[in-house]
Amino acid sequence: MDIKSTTLFSIFSFLLVFLSFTPLAFAGTVTQDTDIPEPSKTVDFSQFTGDFSADCPGSFFLEFCFTTGPIQVGDLVFEDITWSSTGDNSVIGNGVYGLGVNGLWNDGRSGYVGTDSESDTVVMRFDFNDGPVCAVGGFVNYAPGFGDPFTMKALDSGNAVLEVFDVTNNSPISTPGVNNDGVFRGIVRATNEIVALELSGEFDVLDDLKFARCDTTVVGGELLPIDTTALFLTGIQSSSVWMILILAGLPGSGVYLVKFRTNKE
Repeated sequence: MDIKSTTLFSIFSFLLVFLSFTPLAFAGTVTQDTDIPEPSKTVDFSQFTGDFSADCPGSFFLEFCFTTGPIQVGDLVFEDITWSSTGDNSVIGNGVYGLGVNGLWNDGRSGYVGTDSESDTVVMRFDFNDGPVCAVGGFVNYAPGFGDPFTMKALDSGNAVLEVFDVTNNSPISTPGVNNDGVFRGIVRATNEIVALELSGEFDVLDDLKFARCDTTVVGGELLPIDTTALFLTGIQSSSVWMILILAGLPGSGVYLVKFRTNKE
C-alpha cells in the first residue's frame, strides 16, 4: 500500500473508531421544517377547499366539514393517511377559525384542520397507513389561554406514546393579531416507528403536515441499513480504500459511504 493509501486508511480507521462511540441518530422535538430529513412529503390539504360536502362524513357548513372522520388526506402525495378526531366539532376545510390573541386562520391557508376544542380529551389524529415514519410535524397555531396546553404526541404501532411535545409550555407560539400565521413544530425519531400523530388542547390548528421515512442506503449495489452506533465494512483491498462522508445539518440524515480509488505510483 503506497503512502497515499496508507494515509487515507489511517483517516478511515480513526473515523470508524470515532463513529463507534458517537450516536448519529437524533430523536426529540423540533421547531424547524428543515429538521425533517429528506426526502420528505407534505400534505397541504388543498383538496379541502370550496364545496367538498360530498366527501364530508359529517355536517358541512361555512367551508368546514365538522366530523370525527376518518377522512383520507394523503391522496395528493400518493399515501394512505387518514385524519380523524374524537370530537364531532373538529374541522377540516377552509373556513374562518379564531385563535384568540394569535389572530385567525381563513381561506388564505387553502385548507387545514382544527380541533375546535380547548380540552385534551378531544384529539385529532393522523394515521400513516402505508407504514411508519421517523419524522413528522406541521405548520401549527393555537389560541393561548384557552384550556389545556397544546400538545403533539407520536405513537407507535401499539398506541404507546413515543414522544410528547408540550408546545404551549416548552415552545410557545405568539402571532398577535396576525392572520394565517404560525410556526413549525414536530417530532423526529431515530427509526421508522411513528404510526400516528395526535394533537390536542387549546383550539389548535395544523396545515402542511410534513413527514419522512428514514431509508436504507445503497452500498456497492446492495441495500444496507445504516447502524446508528457503529459501522462495519469488509473487503478493503490495497488498490482501494473506503472513506466515510458524514452529511450534517439534517437530524436523522445518517451516514453515506463513498468509495475512493487510489492509483499505485
